[in-house]
Amino acid sequence: MVPIAAAQALLFGYYWRVIGPAYYFFFYFLPLATLYQAQVRLRSASEHSFKTGYNVPSRGRWLSQSANANFLEWLIIGPLCSNYHFKHHQLPIAPYYNLPVVRDILERKGIQVPLGTGYIGYLAQRWREERELALAA
Repeated sequence: MVPIAAAQALLFGYYWRVIGPAYYFFFYFLPLATLYQAQVRLRSASEHSFKTGYNVPSRGRWLSQSANANFLEWLIIGPLCSNYHFKHHQLPIAPYYNLPVVRDILERKGIQVPLGTGYIGYLAQRWREERELALAA
C-alpha cells in the first residue's frame, strides 16, 4: 500500500500546486466514488467473460466479444464504439471511429464476430445461466 499512498500523495501535491487542493477532491477522488466503477466493471465483464460452463482448452487463450447494445446502453455504458470490443482486440491500432468498418471487413472475410446481448442483457442472461447450473448440480 505504500506505493499507492505515495502516488496519491504526489497526485494531491500536484493538484495543490497547480490548481488547488479542492480540485483533487472534485476531479479525482469524487469520480471514484460514483457509478463509474460499476459501469466499467459491467462493460469489462460483458466484453471479456467466458460463456457459462465454458472450459478453457489451453492457457494463454483469451476471449472477447462485442455487445449488441441498444441506444441507451451505448450512450451510458459503451460510448465511442466500445460495443465493437472484439474488433478492437483483432486490430488494436484501428481508431475507435473505424471499428464499425473493421467489423464489416471481418464479416466480409468470413470471420465470425462474437456478439453478446447488450450489456444489461448479458448480465441478466449470465445470472440466469449461472443459477441454472447451480440448481442442476
